[in-house]
Amino acid sequence: MSLSVQAAGSFQVSPLMGGVFEGPSVASPMGIYWNPAAIGLLKGTHVYGALDLFFLRGTYDRDGFDPNTGGGYDTATWSGFGPLPKAAVTSDFGTDRWVGGIGLYVPFGGSIDYGDDDLFGAQRYHIIDAELAAIHVTPTVAVKVFPHFYVGAGISWVHTQFQSSVDVDLAAALSNVGISPDAAGAGLEDPLVEAAVQTGMLRDNSVGWELGVLWEALPELDLGLSYRSEVEVSLSGGADVAFPLFPPELGPLLSLGPVAPGSQVSTDVSFQFRWPQSVQLGATYRFWPRWTGIAILQWTNWSRFGRFESEVLTPPLSESSLDLSRARGLNDTVLLSLAVHHQWFDGFKIGGRFAYESPAVPTEFVNPQNYDSHTFELGLGAEYRLMKNLSLSLNYAHLFFAARNVTGSVFDPADPTREGYNYASGDGTYEASADKLELALEVHF
Repeated sequence: MSLSVQAAGSFQVSPLMGGVFEGPSVASPMGIYWNPAAIGLLKGTHVYGALDLFFLRGTYDRDGFDPNTGGGYDTATWSGFGPLPKAAVTSDFGTDRWVGGIGLYVPFGGSIDYGDDDLFGAQRYHIIDAELAAIHVTPTVAVKVFPHFYVGAGISWVHTQFQSSVDVDLAAALSNVGISPDAAGAGLEDPLVEAAVQTGMLRDNSVGWELGVLWEALPELDLGLSYRSEVEVSLSGGADVAFPLFPPELGPLLSLGPVAPGSQVSTDVSFQFRWPQSVQLGATYRFWPRWTGIAILQWTNWSRFGRFESEVLTPPLSESSLDLSRARGLNDTVLLSLAVHHQWFDGFKIGGRFAYESPAVPTEFVNPQNYDSHTFELGLGAEYRLMKNLSLSLNYAHLFFAARNVTGSVFDPADPTREGYNYASGDGTYEASADKLELALEVHF
């Protein structure tokens, strides 16, 4: 999807991986990502490497009044950076039917940081900072089963790693055990009644798979269709929790056991979620001498995500009510991309792309940790053959995220009847934008 990775916050920053010359119907080593059958069009051996650089920025203006000051909330400002590498090697091994390859890519990754000025900002109960990466290593094979028709498959080893920091409102945590914060005499959003949670680097290794077909329907038209499987992830690792000088009577209500006010404890934690399955459809049409169009339609099954489950595994907090699980109300997304490129002269081509993706997060579920919006991308790219067997490409894209004004947030820290919704309200105005720069080299021999 566009800006959100529903496991951890705002990370995936582009509707499309790669530059304006890639897609499910394009002969490219990165067909390993887009469509494993597409590498069947490649002849000889190809070695490809690229680095995508993402630069994100955004603001959150929370509605309402800060109970600590009586005035409006200050604007929370965040930034993010994501250096995402890609590499692939393919070869036909001297055959005319088989092509094999292996690729490394990071379709989800990056970081988000609200900065030191927002350690006590309006967003702190959802996120302060976080870092996420899902690294795929995918061996792939494609075979020409009929003239002009290819089938491909790949198996992905997926290494996911994640770390974050967030504050937990102990008064709101009472709602997880059915106790009204007001009834317990605990004030919401009181810095003296909130714990700071900092996870270590949580890790998981999982397996997914890809299938694809490609049909050279006409001399000027190639069609590609691919499927990427769902991947279940169970992150685990350690976390440090720093407690404030909370009122001693809160300890028994939250089952904090021996944890004393003002102490810091270490514990083991786990998070469970899924990377979604998706279907990609692509068409490459050479509609005029030196002119080519590339269309992509992608469906991503985010609605399968459900809840983001967390569990504290070790004492002294394993029986406590510091549950970071939260409800997720997600929709499937649809992405449409249209690109055109022109072979300016032999060895040099330029192109442009427009893309749109629908948001996965309904308005009422938007919050600073889970921001998403209607996403529009405008991209430009150029490819130049430096030598007979060496090409360099450069791509730039700007991403526009439509501002979202949230009213009626599902999150309510004072409601003891809705487990998973006991977080600060997400009401307010969200704005964001991003820039992406990609540099790639490809050797063919």
